[in-house]
Amino acid sequence: MDYTHPTSPIPVAWLDDAQLRRELADLHRMERAVERHCEASQRKAFRERLIELDGEYLRRFPTARDRWPWRLLEPLPDA
Repeated sequence: MDYTHPTSPIPVAWLDDAQLRRELADLHRMERAVERHCEASQRKAFRERLIELDGEYLRRFPTARDRWPWRLLEPLPDA
């Protein structure tokens, strides 16, 4: 598994609803494999993007929190 965070990802606010849902579902599906098989920097980039996507989705659809299928990730503490 090789997750490479794009050097210039599309800002989550620019994604339309379908793109946001697709990327969010894809990343949540990949989450376990990334955690197991990627290097620390890749895991960090992956997690940061996932947190951005989760936040944007819940901003657009606040009632989704009640039926959220994934655990919500908290931002990583600054090291």
